[in-house]
Amino acid sequence: GYPMKIKQTDADRALAKKYIERQSKMEVSRSNWENHWQECMDYIVPRKNDVTSTSAPGERRGDELFDTTAILSNQLLSAALHSMLTNPASRFFDLTMDEKELDNSDDVKEYLQECGNLIFKALSSSNFQTEIHEIYIDLGSIGTACMYMGEDENKVVHFGARPMKEIYIEENNLGLIDTVHRVFEWKLRQIVQEFGEVNLAPELIKKYRDGNDDLHKIIHCVSPTTDDDKKEYGSTHAYKSVYVLLESASILSNGKGFHEFPYAVPRWTKTSGEIYGRGPGMDMLADIKMVNAMMKTTLQGAQMTVSPAWSVADDSVIGRVRISPNGITLVRPGSDPIRP
Repeated sequence: GYPMKIKQTDADRALAKKYIERQSKMEVSRSNWENHWQECMDYIVPRKNDVTSTSAPGERRGDELFDTTAILSNQLLSAALHSMLTNPASRFFDLTMDEKELDNSDDVKEYLQECGNLIFKALSSSNFQTEIHEIYIDLGSIGTACMYMGEDENKVVHFGARPMKEIYIEENNLGLIDTVHRVFEWKLRQIVQEFGEVNLAPELIKKYRDGNDDLHKIIHCVSPTTDDDKKEYGSTHAYKSVYVLLESASILSNGKGFHEFPYAVPRWTKTSGEIYGRGPGMDMLADIKMVNAMMKTTLQGAQMTVSPAWSVADDSVIGRVRISPNGITLVRPGSDPIRP
């Protein structure tokens, strides 16, 4: 063997089991949404139609579509939201002290203006604009989206529009999202690059050193820090961040967490009693499917008109029927004419 240092304790294994159990419950509560999302993506965002189905990277998608009105409409909606809410050409926000007297002070106004310019500069130099457009795409189709906001050593801040197939959410007592589980897959090489070998099981370390290229499921759990967490880990952060390797039910990282919730989870509209949102794509799904079916029927009718089935009397044609332009079909004398 290899020299190995495994620091998984009983407490770590118990913690991993706790998060895996919570993940199972979140999967059950989200299961009803998945088929709905899959159907919406099939017709509105076919490049993301792998919620319940699996597609290989680069595989052609949307072959079952006969009308792209919904796709183009959602793209237009996303572009409109992008230009009206987060236009990259102008600063789309202002800062306030939330106190009228302070806001009226010239010195405060100058300070807030400078801070706002710095924030806008940081956003413009980051990947915010490309990621926020993906958020609008998801909002218009399935009505729920998820944006991760993290620190970046070079560009101050980094954003990531997470596909909803990876995201599971829970609300607090005020109806606000305060818990997000993200389930994703990494190769062992990526896991070691991010977390090191120290928390990997011996068999996984051997696979990594042997160059194994398989994918392994990871759960990133972000939730409010409890009093027990503060006592046990001495955490001073409002939200804890835990990475769990599903295969070995082990903790990859139990980091210091976040001072503020690192996810933005907008919902277009939300029905009382539901956690996930509903978007205009869901509302129009019946019409979208009808138009797609009508276009299929129209195309079938056009094909039948241009290239109809032909009726000929038995043994009346000499050779074969020629239906190409200027084609001449020879028939025996006295035979019935060829009819569509």
